[in-house]
Amino acid sequence: MGEILKMLGSSNILGLHFELELNKANAENLPESVHIQNSSGRIELSDKEFVKFATTYLSAKKKFEILKEIYE
Repeated sequence: MGEILKMLGSSNILGLHFELELNKANAENLPESVHIQNSSGRIELSDKEFVKFATTYLSAKKKFEILKEIYE
C-alpha cells in the first residue's frame, strides 16, 4: 500500500460505502495506483486501468439508461 496522494471521492452502491483514493507508486518507474475500497476489501488498479474501468462503467451505465427508457 502506497502513500495516499488524494481522496478521489466516495460512493454508496447497493448499500455499501466505497472510497476511491489515488496512491503514490510503490516503486520508481511504476504508475500511481487507484484503490477502490470498503470495509470488506480493496481493488487496486493502475491509473490507466482505472481510466479504462471508469470509461467502461460509464458507457455501460449510459446504455442501460437508454434501454431502460425504451422499455418503460
